[in-house]
Amino acid sequence: MKFDDIRRALANYRKRKIGRSGLIPSAVLLPLVPKETPGYGNDIHIMLLQRSKAVEHHKGEVGFPGGHIDPSDASPLDAALREAYEETGLLREHVEIIGELDDYVTVTGYHITPFAGILTDADGLTPQTIETTEIFFVPLSFFTQPGHVEHTSILWQGQPRAVYTARFNGKFIWGATLAMIMRFLEVIGENR
Repeated sequence: MKFDDIRRALANYRKRKIGRSGLIPSAVLLPLVPKETPGYGNDIHIMLLQRSKAVEHHKGEVGFPGGHIDPSDASPLDAALREAYEETGLLREHVEIIGELDDYVTVTGYHITPFAGILTDADGLTPQTIETTEIFFVPLSFFTQPGHVEHTSILWQGQPRAVYTARFNGKFIWGATLAMIMRFLEVIGENR
């Protein structure tokens, strides 16, 4: 898969919108970057963050750059880019937004608007210690290889919930983050 293929797939995609009533509005960035990884060669990677234990929500979890949409944010995209800068130092001018993905609602009451973007400069990104302890990159092809992603069930507030889970280099990726990655791969034709 090449960036031009992803751009074409997203240019023709009509996202599914979900009403926001009673939910916490938030936005995330799915940052894509070309990188070389042993065993995967030169592949498109997705940038993920390890959250710190100091954040109010999702302590220690893996996620995308992003967060709450503040009243001062001009749009969900503005919120995603602001949060990405606050968490990693990623400058807006170093992101080419290539599409908006399906709205996602979490069991914890967040309404997430995800945006896919290509990082034109990923050098110099630094975890901001208040919110982020690590920035790491996972090859997109990792998620499409058999046995890497499991579809399982967990108990959430006494009810069974279906979730995706995966482990990459000791990082546990699951829940909303992995569900959005799997949907993104489906949209671009890589996860059938």
